[in-house]
Amino acid sequence: MTATLKDLLTEYAEQARPYEVREQALRRGRRLRRMRMAAPAALAVLAVVATGLTVVALGRSVAPQHPAQTPSPVGPSPSVDASPPEPVWPTVPSLPPVVIDELERVSLPGYPAEIVTDPDARPLPADRAVGRGLTTYTNPAGPWYGLVSESGAQYRLELGDGVSHDLSPGGRWLVSSTRSDLLIRDLTGTTVATLPVPNASVRASWWWSPDDRWLLIAATTEPATGRPWLPPATASLVDLAQTPLAPREIDLRPWPGFAPAAVRVDGTIVLRPVGMDARDRLGELVLVDPDSGDGRSIVIDLSAAATPDELAATAYMMGFLGSGGFALPLPQLPDGSAMLQLWRSFGGPPLEAPTIETDVLVLDLDAGVVRERWHLPEPRPLPDNPRGDWESWGIRAVLPEGLLLTHSSTQRRWAWELYDPETGALSLVTDLRGLASAKQD
Repeated sequence: MTATLKDLLTEYAEQARPYEVREQALRRGRRLRRMRMAAPAALAVLAVVATGLTVVALGRSVAPQHPAQTPSPVGPSPSVDASPPEPVWPTVPSLPPVVIDELERVSLPGYPAEIVTDPDARPLPADRAVGRGLTTYTNPAGPWYGLVSESGAQYRLELGDGVSHDLSPGGRWLVSSTRSDLLIRDLTGTTVATLPVPNASVRASWWWSPDDRWLLIAATTEPATGRPWLPPATASLVDLAQTPLAPREIDLRPWPGFAPAAVRVDGTIVLRPVGMDARDRLGELVLVDPDSGDGRSIVIDLSAAATPDELAATAYMMGFLGSGGFALPLPQLPDGSAMLQLWRSFGGPPLEAPTIETDVLVLDLDAGVVRERWHLPEPRPLPDNPRGDWESWGIRAVLPEGLLLTHSSTQRRWAWELYDPETGALSLVTDLRGLASAKQD
């Protein structure tokens, strides 16, 4: 691990409760990834993958790389290259799967060694605090949603028409969404607030600041037949430190073609381009001051931090997922920097081949540059799997000891694992295979 990354991890952990990047931040991407796995071309490629030996330590970057695609050191660039090199699509990696039972175990405060669905979990009590939440899950056999608190206790959550549940990064707040409003519960107390969804739309989304202070809600209405989804015209910003909660409407119309992607610790709203033309604007952002309503446009050159095939696949996913009116999330860190998820398309261009999340770029939004690239374990297809599932890793928390990753397949969460980016070593923190559900989307 580089000294820079060690310093960053320690700094982030000191600034706030270990910042958790919840799986929900990329739920739209994971849904699309499942669609990719079902493509005939993807299945044809995956059929040739063979079973290998168990891996308990992974290298920094083990996927085949074309020599011309090696990125230069990360740093500012005077201009954005309008004609990037043509991508050379990497081959499907023939890496063996990681066997969770053979990983070395480590213990981290606040994380149990294992979480198993409690079939006798009681409903979430309304008359007392239960403590911060650790994760949510679905129990199809119930059927009901489940909440796991930091104490290890489990509670049933409401299962109804249009209901879904989401935890804030710090686990204090639980949001339950219906078709017309959001119910916000303080798990460290008994406060419950109801917030109407803007425009009473049929499609809504929300974003948390990393310190649990701000909640941003936006919605878009269903377009006429044959017309594209439009980005939200307004958003509601909620200061969760105020009592009672009072949403503040933010006008987004001055930035057509942009939609919310994050909210920072100071309440600043981060916008990203949406729609298929967003593929040509991967590094464009707008920072909106919630008090004045003014916006500042920035363009971050990503060409020195990622290979042409990564930029092409990431740009495609940004445009495809943004065609529904919402931008790809840009998770925030406590110091105001942001994490941009990179994607790779293995064996061919997106839509024709498996397109999977890989590494993460840390963006300095104030300076408008890429600060770091965090290398994650290389995704790999699961052997003997006709569904074409892959296993991959995503950042859940930034800790002084390293990166806490969610190890999952296309369909399920498997474990939370501690990752050392210098050595590539993975250690098992929490075994999630006893949860009854597919991953919470």
